[in-house]
Amino acid sequence: MKFRTEIDIAPLGVKIGYGNRILALGSCFAEHIARRLAEARFRIVTNPTGILFNPLSIAAALRSYADETPVQHSELDFCGSTTGSTALSRPRRPTRRWLR
Repeated sequence: MKFRTEIDIAPLGVKIGYGNRILALGSCFAEHIARRLAEARFRIVTNPTGILFNPLSIAAALRSYADETPVQHSELDFCGSTTGSTALSRPRRPTRRWLR
């Protein structure tokens, strides 16, 4: 008797290496994986607009990162030393610096 669902996952065919730039998006799981990769000296950026909890938010974030429209000051939320976007329904790319 099996107590779990077994899924065969085919290899991606693309290997991640030190020459790649990596963007990790998602929940705290993405943050933990990104921290491990950063400790191994991979070039990685994690959740540049904050933690995202569902696929629709991740898709909206990816679309906004590709958008050339700059972030407006009114879209930012300043709380202590932390800055985040208040436009949760359509997050904006705060800077392109992390892409380099």
